[in-house]
Amino acid sequence: MTIQNIILSCILLVMGTSTIAQSLKEIKKNKDIIWAAEQETNYLFIDIDITSSAAAYITEKRLKRELELTNNQVKILKSVVAESQKSYPADNSELLHRKLHAELYNKDGIKLYKTNKLETTYTSRELKDILYDTDTIITFDPTNYDEIVKLVENIKNPNDLRTFKIKEIIYYDNSKMEFRIVPQAIGINEFLYNGNGKSTGKIKTVIWLPINVVNKALDYSNQKELSWARRTYQNRVFSEISNQKIIKGNQSQKEITTLMLNDISKKYKKVHLGDPKNRDGATPLTDPSIVKQKIDAGEWNTEQLSGVQFIQDWYWNNTTKQLSVRYVGFAPFDQQQENQYNTWFIRR
Repeated sequence: MTIQNIILSCILLVMGTSTIAQSLKEIKKNKDIIWAAEQETNYLFIDIDITSSAAAYITEKRLKRELELTNNQVKILKSVVAESQKSYPADNSELLHRKLHAELYNKDGIKLYKTNKLETTYTSRELKDILYDTDTIITFDPTNYDEIVKLVENIKNPNDLRTFKIKEIIYYDNSKMEFRIVPQAIGINEFLYNGNGKSTGKIKTVIWLPINVVNKALDYSNQKELSWARRTYQNRVFSEISNQKIIKGNQSQKEITTLMLNDISKKYKKVHLGDPKNRDGATPLTDPSIVKQKIDAGEWNTEQLSGVQFIQDWYWNNTTKQLSVRYVGFAPFDQQQENQYNTWFIRR
C-alpha cells in the first residue's frame, strides 16, 4: 500500500467515526440531529437465550412486568459455561449481575458512583452501609443466662441486585434517517423489603457505574478477557414511555419516528433496510420492488405504529472489569396483541 493510500484510509476512518455523536454536546451541536431525548430505563437482563423454554423465563417475565421493566430479550453471543451445564436461575458467576456483584466487594475494583452524573464516588463507610445487611443474633450465656447480642454483617444477596437502570440518550439523525441510542451510565437496583422481610415490590438504584461505548463489534471469539457477550432486543412501546425528557426538538418519539418512516418511504433505495425475517437485520431487503409493494399495500401504516425495538451488544471484559455496549440497530413495529410485535424492517 502506498503512502497516499494509507493517508486516505486514515482520513476515511476518521470521517467514518466522527459522524457518530457520543456526547450531549456533540448531539446538540450536530445540525443533522433534529431530535434527542434523555431517559432512564429500568430493565432486567433475562440472561437466558431467547430459544430457551425454561420455566424460569416465565417467572422473570412476570417479575419484569410487575416492576415495569423494559421488554427485552437476550441472545447469547458468548458464554464460558456450556449451555448443557447451565441451570436457571444460575448459581454460577455467568450472569451479569453476579459478575458485577463480585466487583462491588473488590476493594481494588471498579469505581462506584453515587449518581448517574458519575462525579462523586462512595467512601468505604458509605459502601459498607449499602453493600452489607446487618442481622441481630441474640443468644444466652449458658453459665449465667445473660443475654448476648451480636451484630453480624452479611453481603447482599446477588439476586436482590439483579435489575439495572440505564441512563441513555436517544437521538434521530435526519440526514441518515436513523435512530441511535447512547448509554451514559448503568445503575444497579436493589429490591426493597419491609420490616418483616417481605418484598415491597419496589426497587431503588443504589450504585452507578460507567459504560464504555464502542462503535465496532468486538472480536470476542478468541479473546479470553471478553468472557461474556449478549445481544439485547429492547421493545420501547410509545404508549408506555413516561420518563423521557426531550432535549432537542419538540416532537414526541412517535412523531419523529413517523417523520422518519415517511422519508424512508420516499428514499428507500438509498438506505439499508434489513429483512425482519432475519432477527438481526443482516439480510437486506435488496429488491426495491418488494419495499414498494409493502409501502403501497399500507403494511407500514404509521397510524398502526406502536414502538421501536433497539438492538445492542453488551460485552464484559474480565481483565479490565468493564462493561461495554455497541449499538446495532433499530426496528419499528406494530403491536398485534400483548407481547406480540410485528417488525416492519431492521435499520442497521
